[in-house]
Formats: sequence, C-alpha cells, structure tokens
Amino acid sequence: MLVFQLADRWGESDPRKIAGLPAQILNHWRAYFKLQGITADADDESVVHQPEQLARSDVDAQCAAVMKVLGNG
Repeated sequence: MLVFQLADRWGESDPRKIAGLPAQILNHWRAYFKLQGITADADDESVVHQPEQLARSDVDAQCAAVMKVLGNG
C-alpha cells in the first residue's frame, strides 16, 4: 500500500516506478507516514529488505572493476 500512497502523493501514474526505488527510501517514507499518523494495510507493516548478498556482490564487482582499470587487478 505504501507504493500506492507515494504514487498518489507524487502524482505518478505508474506505481511500478515507485516500487523500483531503493529499500532505504521506501523505509524512510514508511517511517514518515507512520510518524504523521497515516496508516496503511496490515500487510504493509513489514520492513522492505534489500538482499544483502546481492548488494555485497555488486559492491565487490564494482571494486574489482575499479582495481582492473587502475591496473591492480
């Protein structure tokens, strides 16, 4: 439900664009709405998690690419 609230708030006609935002941004807005007293459905209370392993492997891949460009990898 958070995605639809944000889409309405920002005037975005395609909620999939909102759903594609990073987890940290969605968690920020969930906390903001909670502080404002704006409630959502019960299933929306879970925290949005970003897969840790995917994020870690992406950072490792970027670091390896930088080292390769610098001639150290």
